[in-house]
Amino acid sequence: MPLEINNLSGRRLNAKIFFLATEKFFRARRIKNYFLSLALVKDKEMCRLNRERLDHNYPTDVLAFNLGAEIKRGQDVLFGEIILDYEQIARQARKYGQSAAAELIFVFVHGLQHLAGEQDRTISEREAMHQRARAFLDKIGFYSSKKSSLFRR
Repeated sequence: MPLEINNLSGRRLNAKIFFLATEKFFRARRIKNYFLSLALVKDKEMCRLNRERLDHNYPTDVLAFNLGAEIKRGQDVLFGEIILDYEQIARQARKYGQSAAAELIFVFVHGLQHLAGEQDRTISEREAMHQRARAFLDKIGFYSSKKSSLFRR
């Protein structure tokens, strides 16, 4: 199913990783029909979007929006949008002592989790989401929780 990527970050991007993670994530969730837009932006744009959509006046690493679901022939169709702030994610990567690429895919999966209905309103919910994201990334072979600092969160 379609994934559209709009890279406005000015950074090079290995799009294949996002396509693979998306496919495997939705397959594991048995979501067969999805249309997903991914945008990578800079701080200024993320701050604008965060203020416009959530009334927060600061950049954030990820925004994820389910743009509506409908039933078609008995199957769910997911329409979603994920916006990643490359600059914020790079800062987080430095903070956690890992590569920007590792943090980028981790945060992307976090966005996918939100689209699939997971919530992180509390610390325990957030920790559980992070644990599931780590397990997913480990399962699909992106990072090993035994080797990568990605999992220091």
